[in-house]
Amino acid sequence: MSAPSSPGSPGRSSPAVASADELRRRNTLLQGCLAHANAELQRVASSRNVTADEQHRLSHTLLRQTHELRALEDLYRARQEEIGHLRAEIAAFQEAGGPDIGIDPRVACLESQLRQQEADFRNLEARFDQAVSERDVLQDQSDHLAEEVRLAGEEIEQLQEDRNDVDRAREDAEHELLLTETSLARSSMLTIGRSLRPWCKSTTTCSTRLCSRAVH
Repeated sequence: MSAPSSPGSPGRSSPAVASADELRRRNTLLQGCLAHANAELQRVASSRNVTADEQHRLSHTLLRQTHELRALEDLYRARQEEIGHLRAEIAAFQEAGGPDIGIDPRVACLESQLRQQEADFRNLEARFDQAVSERDVLQDQSDHLAEEVRLAGEEIEQLQEDRNDVDRAREDAEHELLLTETSLARSSMLTIGRSLRPWCKSTTTCSTRLCSRAVH
């Protein structure tokens, strides 16, 4: 039956060597995790920038749409006032003329203007409703994008924390691996020194005997 391998023999890895191998594997794994974390962080940050740019563009469009809507509101009120004035003038002429007098040309002209103003007002009202609807859609889109930017910001913060945790773990593993490899190197030098000591002692004894015989 063969004798068991000594702790320093190639047939069995010492605990220190096994620990160093494990630390190397762990360090390699952590480096891969760190690379993945950096890539994911870059991806989310890039996506957030694209969304933020889109939200910024929509905000400018929404601001322009709001200004246009305010201009339509002013025009809307002006048309209402104009229609009210025309109706008041027509009523005043009709009241002054009495029921027996025929159609006053001035009233006919005012009524024609009134019909045109009412048609313009209806078109303006449709434009106003359309502008309000478009403004509401833009507002919803802008709010949605703003929420996406906010959530992406929170995700980036979490990814940065995770990346920093992985980086610290990698640094700790590298430091521990360095200490282990240094310890292994020292142990290896001590083992070599101990193995050479008997050989050096034997060599010295033989040399002493040869010298003694030569003298006699």
